[in-house]
Amino acid sequence: MPQPKKQPRCAYVERDMRCRRAGTGNPPLCEPHRMVLEEEVARPPRPGERFVNLLGRAFRGQKLNDEQILGGIEDLVGVFQSHSSYAAVEAKERLREPARRFQRNGQQRQQQAPPQSRKPAGPDPRIVLGFPIGQKLTAEAIKKRHRELARKHHPDRGGSVAKMQEVNAAVDRLLATL
Repeated sequence: MPQPKKQPRCAYVERDMRCRRAGTGNPPLCEPHRMVLEEEVARPPRPGERFVNLLGRAFRGQKLNDEQILGGIEDLVGVFQSHSSYAAVEAKERLREPARRFQRNGQQRQQQAPPQSRKPAGPDPRIVLGFPIGQKLTAEAIKKRHRELARKHHPDRGGSVAKMQEVNAAVDRLLATL
């Protein structure tokens, strides 16, 4: 007795897995996947989609005819034309408002705050290291004084962490000015 003929499986593949439902037609597709593919075929192409498909075919080494290339170029030009019209003007206006608000806030702050003279942070580094104010300094003299003060104030030798940080900051500031 002949065995009944099995229906072919649906040919739809998603994430490297084939659909398990029985399919009909050529290619064999189950009803849900047939509906999805019909909707996909019926929808108008998104801007730039033809160009992207064209690039994909070119990278895969498939032959392209002049009509396909021309269609892809027209699609690409259409993308730029659609973005350069009303949507671009609207986007610029949306971006201008926060910039104006930022500018107004900055002007208000300038009017409120009196100009302040800029004071250096912390004590004068020359005084911290024990140099006279008028003395001309060299990198060697600064490094020598840093070693002397490090021996005296280093936390591992019983000194203060805060004092050592102050000395290090003063050395950095003086070396940066040379």
